Amino acid sequence: MKTSFFVRIVFTAIIVLLLFTTYVAYRNIEKYIEESRWIRHSNEVINTIQNVRSELQTAVVGHLGYQITKDSIYLASNAAAEEGIYHSLDRLDSLVRGDTLQKQLSDSLRTLSRQQFNLIREIIDFEQRPETRENAWFKTQLMQFEYEQLTRMHSIVEQFRNRELLNLRVRSVKEQDFRYMTPLSLLLYSFIALGACTFLFLNISDALSRKEKAEKALQSKINELNEEVNRRTFAEKSLQKVLDGSPNGISAFHAIRDGDGKIIDFEWYMTNRATEMMVKKNADQLIGKRLLEMMPNNKTEGLFDVYCQVVESGITRHLEKYYEGEGIKTWFHIIAVKNDDGFIVTFSDITQSKQQILKIQESEMLLREAELLNDMGNWRSTLSSYDLYWSEGVYRIFEKNAISYRPTFSDLINSIHPDEREKQEEFITNALASVNDFQTDFRIIIRNKIKYLQMKGRPTYNSLKKLNGFFGTLQDFTAERELEEQLRLQTLELKRSNEDLEQFAYVASHDLQEPLRKIQAFGDRLQSRYENVLEGSGLDYLQRMQNAAGRMQKLIEDLLTFSRVTRKMMPFQNIELQELIAGVVDDLEQRINETRAQINLSKLPQVYGDPAQLQRLFLNLIGNAIKFRKENEAPRIEITSRKLGAAELMEKFGINAEEGMTLISVTDNGIGFDEKHAEKIFNIFQRLHGRSAYPGTGIGLAICRKIVMAHHGFIFAEGKEGQGATFSILLPLSDL
Repeated sequence: MKTSFFVRIVFTAIIVLLLFTTYVAYRNIEKYIEESRWIRHSNEVINTIQNVRSELQTAVVGHLGYQITKDSIYLASNAAAEEGIYHSLDRLDSLVRGDTLQKQLSDSLRTLSRQQFNLIREIIDFEQRPETRENAWFKTQLMQFEYEQLTRMHSIVEQFRNRELLNLRVRSVKEQDFRYMTPLSLLLYSFIALGACTFLFLNISDALSRKEKAEKALQSKINELNEEVNRRTFAEKSLQKVLDGSPNGISAFHAIRDGDGKIIDFEWYMTNRATEMMVKKNADQLIGKRLLEMMPNNKTEGLFDVYCQVVESGITRHLEKYYEGEGIKTWFHIIAVKNDDGFIVTFSDITQSKQQILKIQESEMLLREAELLNDMGNWRSTLSSYDLYWSEGVYRIFEKNAISYRPTFSDLINSIHPDEREKQEEFITNALASVNDFQTDFRIIIRNKIKYLQMKGRPTYNSLKKLNGFFGTLQDFTAERELEEQLRLQTLELKRSNEDLEQFAYVASHDLQEPLRKIQAFGDRLQSRYENVLEGSGLDYLQRMQNAAGRMQKLIEDLLTFSRVTRKMMPFQNIELQELIAGVVDDLEQRINETRAQINLSKLPQVYGDPAQLQRLFLNLIGNAIKFRKENEAPRIEITSRKLGAAELMEKFGINAEEGMTLISVTDNGIGFDEKHAEKIFNIFQRLHGRSAYPGTGIGLAICRKIVMAHHGFIFAEGKEGQGATFSILLPLSDL
């Protein structure tokens, strides 16, 4: 009875122990499952932050690709990357909602991502603008800021990832503890229960007990082996995912040595997806193969020797190398690290950044050449202290050594000519304080030489639209100033010479008229009184003398007219050109009737000028059109006008007049002229035909040009021999 009671007590204790064991095992399994869930959570966080890094890299590659190729397909990848990174950040926020520090890092990453994509859009916007020095400078500043911003983002990503890796290691340790402790505790409690059961059921076959124990031990070992296999499989898959997620190529090699221990090649035993893309071969083609077999140019390019040195010395090597071979033409940044009797190499494609550096170096060289050719340079000042930073061109202008001399605002002011120093200091100080564009000319004294400089400046802003300083140019126009002074003196001398010539022509012509009138008067008397006495050659000589005196009279009158064009100008007024030319036609009525000339006037505008001079202008032009007519063909003269805009003036005549001008055309059907004489006919005393065929002094068109120039206009002639001529007059628009 006592034994039965004792057995019941023991059996009850065993039941309680089993229940307790079951509860403890359940709790351990529940904690194991919870830790496993947190491990999956950490892995998902790590994968998500890796996606953020990948999308960020895609965005940078996208806009750099667009800058280099101008292909808009890169902008599409940039937009997709922006959408992807925000999607990943949303997922990241939901994953780290309970972790305050990780949530702060996620928020910082979101803010920097938004700024980064705004910065990329600004860079793309500057890339689409015209290529100027200012735009190039701004773009360089933006790209520098982008690089700094990208560095901060990578730092946050790395900090985020490291913290989550720490969580993953802690959780893995806990999970491993629970994974080991749960079966051990379960096994311990089971052994206790088994011992109690053995005590109670002593009569049960000893063989059956050993069999049961053996089966449980075997199952425990199988479970442990399965867990080890699963753990190693998971680690390998995780490692491969990490490797494949890297944008850099990663490969591992074993050394292959000859009988003397010398390295003769390397065997590929691990690689990632980025490597496959860069070497243009898949993993099946690489794993187990020799390096020099697959990529023999590693030997000729010198990389094989570098890898041998890394394995033999254990010293990590960093290098940039342009690799050409096996269909690859790429700049790589390579890091080789010793690993047992082999090495692990990490390499990234830096072709785009290398090309960008070369492009920047070329731009800097072109800028230096441009500064040298134009005697100019660039300067920049900071906002805080207005310290100056000069380009080589400015150092050259001030004849300073760029290595030993540091420019300051006070030195710049002190170099200005004393007569201008106070005024220029006040101007420059006010211009910088007003934060506006400015321009000023001043003189400086360098080594007892005076230079004439022009300084331009404008404020500069950072990506946040905040003022951060000033940027500008400094140009040495001393040579131009000296040339202008020479031209000014020459112009004054020429003007004085022209005035002397006009005065001489006026005085000479005026003084010649009196003796000429006496010659004509005595000739008339001689002819009237002695015409019957003179015979033969005597009468012919007298007539020739009178004709020569008449031509001389006409020449003197034309010279007086030519000299009076600018000397006797009346105040300008608005003139109805229609009425003025109608008056000219009336004055020429007799010649028009004699030649049966036809003159057609279109509607003519109002012009601004001297009525008498303009009347003489059109009297000469219409008179010439009648005089230089074809034989047996009545003259036909067309006078038209229209207003020309600035663009048409520049295109047709090469004249820069923003307000436009009035074009008046006089076209005839006369004998015309060779186009090569179009400029020559406006020179004084220039004739294209003999005096016997077309009488005249050769001054008429010179007078026309002088009248037009006095009205601030232009006159041009076009013609073809036997097909007529057109005289085009350009006058400023009327004042009304």
